[in-house]
Amino acid sequence: MRSLTLSMVLMGSFFLVGCGGGSSSKSQVNTATTVQEAEKNYEALYALDSLNEIFGDDPTLQKSKLIQKSEGEDFCAGGGSLSMPLYSENEIKIVFDKCVDDGTYLDGTFWVRFSDNEQHYYTDLKDVTIKDAEVSLYSSHLVIEEDDIEQWTTIDGDMKITTQCASNSYEIKTLEKIYNAQDGSDNAERGILKINGATYTFDNPYVTIQVGDEQQRVLQSSLDAGYDDTEECS
Repeated sequence: MRSLTLSMVLMGSFFLVGCGGGSSSKSQVNTATTVQEAEKNYEALYALDSLNEIFGDDPTLQKSKLIQKSEGEDFCAGGGSLSMPLYSENEIKIVFDKCVDDGTYLDGTFWVRFSDNEQHYYTDLKDVTIKDAEVSLYSSHLVIEEDDIEQWTTIDGDMKITTQCASNSYEIKTLEKIYNAQDGSDNAERGILKINGATYTFDNPYVTIQVGDEQQRVLQSSLDAGYDDTEECS
């Protein structure tokens, strides 16, 4: 699994290409009944991580770019608006109202809190919709917390991801903090996640997936290899 440096992840979608579609209501989650289904649901983490890669994972840079974007006179040039009801040294709250800028569509509330040294940050997203030409992401509530010093992440909330091929809804809960691998790999060192009823226990380089009484221990890299965000619809 790629490094779970996911805070500010949806901020990264400032640079996505906007398009129609999407949903504005929480969708029913299909609970995993087999390990095979659970392996498929694991892709939810990649949807988040792929967005994060667009923006980068440096919180100081993210904060400065976020402020720069929000204060730009031409932002939302394609329609809609944004407001910043809260801005301080340690908190930023931005509300997008059907904002379209440079092909990007954003709607919802982004609230980010930073520690004094900006090494610990907490992102709270409510009723957020992000659209691009190939994917739409909606979350009624998603909270992502990270610590860059101790190298851990927590993810809690829901999201619906709609592509040209399919639409899937996810409920994610962190049971134990997810720590980045210390060996330079993209694995998670340890931690436990729950996605759509299945439990994922990380023990670098493995992850144990459990659905009811069914359990399977696999290499994290094998799940990495099975994910392709450019795959065409079958």
